[in-house]
Formats: sequence, structure tokens, C-alpha cells
Amino acid sequence: MRIDDLVVSSQAPDGLSRAISAVPLASPDATSKFPLDRALWAAQLPEEPTPEQWETALKLFQDPSEVVRLNLCWTLTRLRNPDSIPLLARELAGLAPRVSEAAAAAPNVSKRLPRPFAALKRAVEVGPFDWCREFAASAFRAHPDPKMLGSLSGLLTGRGWRARQAGPLAIGALDTQESKTVILVFLHEIDPSVRYAATRNIDPDHPLGGRRLLWSAVNDPSDAVRLASYLKLLESTREELVAEGLKGVRDDSIEVRRQMLEFLATKFDGRFRPGLQIAVVDRSPEIRAAALRAFAQQLGPVTVEEVENARRDADPRVRAAYLELARIKGLPPPIDPDGTHAP
Repeated sequence: MRIDDLVVSSQAPDGLSRAISAVPLASPDATSKFPLDRALWAAQLPEEPTPEQWETALKLFQDPSEVVRLNLCWTLTRLRNPDSIPLLARELAGLAPRVSEAAAAAPNVSKRLPRPFAALKRAVEVGPFDWCREFAASAFRAHPDPKMLGSLSGLLTGRGWRARQAGPLAIGALDTQESKTVILVFLHEIDPSVRYAATRNIDPDHPLGGRRLLWSAVNDPSDAVRLASYLKLLESTREELVAEGLKGVRDDSIEVRRQMLEFLATKFDGRFRPGLQIAVVDRSPEIRAAALRAFAQQLGPVTVEEVENARRDADPRVRAAYLELARIKGLPPPIDPDGTHAP
């Protein structure tokens, strides 16, 4: 566990605040026989430790308790001490994933020093465990460095999907022409979570990126990847790619169509209007109703011609959505199946 302030609070059964109390479960002591005491001492190390405190803190890297080392590593995310870098590098490559994650974050405080960079780079390249590569890549995602492109692309060889997923997430943060090309390799991944991460970080205006998004939007077997592809195409400055992105409202998956409409409802962009007009005539009444609700959120007027078919729709969900749209936009009332106007 990561310790901030370990206390237990109690309250009277009647809920009155007068009965609240707090009992400390640990007291900070670096030499205590109890791991929680030592962990609390490490977590509460002051912003400007004395030389004696630093010496004691560095010795805690030898502590047998994972909780103590975990809190010490998180403390070193806010304190600068170059002497801790070799010790953090050892924890980064260790057997405890939680400690490894904290150790990967800690060198970022002094990330411009060569030693933490070398430690993180080595962890990305050789691990030795997948979580070491994942957490080290996350550190470079927070602090992008174009020199790491080659090392990060090697995450494609990770044994687990989490390490492979960390690759496109970190590469996407580099934002260079080379990285925008390299990230496309991750679209060949078997695991959809990796393809999804890559898709979310593709530049739709990149010549190769736009074409790969077009392919994924139609052919990827994962609903999430297809949805991400459609949404990425909508970010393009090229009108033909935006038009392809709007085809997401006709996807075979009703969930993809529904989430597309949720997105379009919040975007007041005239280029997206045709997508709503397509969705109004969807085969699913749930989608038709969602399209009407999206129209209701748009700025400016809505014409009767855009939603004419909804006026005669007998489904109660669509009818309710149209009544709300008519109230907001001043449209005529719906038409009953017998041809009369609803009251």
C-alpha cells in the first residue's frame, strides 16, 4: 500500500458528527520493527531532508518490506537526489511491479541527468520483466524524448499486451514525422487493446496514417478500434476523410453508432451535420431517438426536412425524442399513424 495518512475513523450509529475520532495505526520511525512505521517515515520525508535523513532513506532501499520500498520510491518522485538513481534502477528492474512503477516515476524529477535516462532506457529495452518495460515507457510518455523512438518501437516484442500497449502510447507523445510512421506498425497487433492505443495516437493528416485509419474503420474486428478510427478521421482537416469518418453512424455495431452520436451531439461543427441526418433514418429506434437528441443539442435551427421521417415514427422512444426536439427548436408536432397531428 502507498501511505499518506494511515488512520481509522469511527462515527456514532446516529450519524452525528460529534462522535468522530481518529486513531493512528502507525508512527513514523525508520528503525521500528514494524514495516508500517518505516513506510510512514519514508512517506513523510521532508522537502529538504538533512544529510542524516538522506543516509537513512537510502538505507531503506535494503528493507525487506515491499511497502517500505514502495513508499520510499514514491517519496523520491518529489525529491531530487542523484545518489538514489542506481538504487531506483535496481528497484525498477525488480520483482515487485508496484515498486517498479514508483521507481520508474521517481527519476523524472531529475530526468535531465544522464543516469536516470540511461536507467529508464535500459528498462524499456531489456526489462527484464514486461512491467519494467511498461512503466519505463510510461515515464517517457510523460516526458517525451525523440531519441527514444527506436527503443520504444521495440516494445512490439513484449510478451504481454500491457507492455506492447505502452509502445504506441509513448510513441504518440513524441509527435515527430518519424514517430507518426512507426506507430502504424502497432496496427498489425493481434490484441485489440494495442491496436486501439495505436489508433488513438495516429495523425489522420499523415499520408499513411489516414489510409490506415480508413482500412481499420471498415475492416477491424474490434468495435472499439473501429470507433476510434471513425473519431480520428473526424479530426482530419481533409473533407474527404471527415466524410469517411461520418460513416461510423452506419456501422454494423449498434454500440458504435450510439457512441458516434454521443460524440456528434457535443460537436457544433457543420461538417458533422450529415452524420445526424443519416442516423435519423437508422433501422434501430434507439439510434433514431439518439439522433434526435443530438439534433436538440446543436446550435441554431433544425429544419423539418431534416427530421421529417421522425414526425411519423410510431416508436415511443423516437416519439418522445421528437417531442423534446420540437419543444426546443420550435418544430411542428408529430403526426400520428392515422395521419392526424398529435396534440
